[in-house]
Amino acid sequence: MEKIPTLQYDDPKVDSLLTNNKPVLIKGSKLVSRVLKWDLDYLTEHMNSTCCNVLISKNHKFKYYDQKKITPNMTFKPISRPSPMIFSEFAKQIKDWKKGDSRLYMQQVLNNSISQHIVNDFVKFNWDWIISKQNVCKWGSLTSNLLLIAQEGNVTPCHYDEQQNMFASIRGYKRFILFPPSEFDCLYPHPVHHPYDRQSQVEFDNPDYIKFPKFKEARGFEAESVEKIEYPLLDHHKIVIMRNVEKMLAEALHDPSEVGTMLKTIIPLKFIPIMVKKDEQ
Repeated sequence: MEKIPTLQYDDPKVDSLLTNNKPVLIKGSKLVSRVLKWDLDYLTEHMNSTCCNVLISKNHKFKYYDQKKITPNMTFKPISRPSPMIFSEFAKQIKDWKKGDSRLYMQQVLNNSISQHIVNDFVKFNWDWIISKQNVCKWGSLTSNLLLIAQEGNVTPCHYDEQQNMFASIRGYKRFILFPPSEFDCLYPHPVHHPYDRQSQVEFDNPDYIKFPKFKEARGFEAESVEKIEYPLLDHHKIVIMRNVEKMLAEALHDPSEVGTMLKTIIPLKFIPIMVKKDEQ
């Protein structure tokens, strides 16, 4: 597993890596330095009655699924499920959690519907810096800002996102493993019609090499954010293989097994799936 490079925010190599669709950890940007005070107690004080998007899982895995793709005849049992709750209840369940309880993972959009106090904090992000990266890389418009809070040991299985991401670590520890599209056929994504579309079928903790033999050949890149860093670390991943491209290739080739080989040929250098191996508040 190769390590993703760590650079200071003003290093010229940062822009070079980003414009070439390469991942990088960036230190010193002060992107979220004004909100390092955010912890469960602070957020409970200012988001107490805010209804938040929370996922619940009976184990440590949180695997996204598309509910619209669940058909009446399908025997599909999702690993995790949505369970909206107000923030104070989420914080209480996190603090009172004991072994055997369901695990929680909050993915809350930050917008004007959150308390005014949190909005006031949010506007103090270093937006000038992030906009400068947006302009240099010619990214599209910012679509969403998510506040992610999870328990130690939570896992988001290997998947790919359909847009660029900047991840800022405020508290806790997070491990990322990224794969370039040249590894597409080693990761065995679910079929496009499946509710788990965009997710790998491979259980990384205990891979079935008989069912997924090429996974042994997968080569990824690793990044970690650590607790109590002076400035947040950032992870950028550029998503270039959209699912509609995969669909188009599958239809043209008439053989799904050939899709991976074709993708290796047409886009050998850019990065797609991201696996979040561990989440922590």
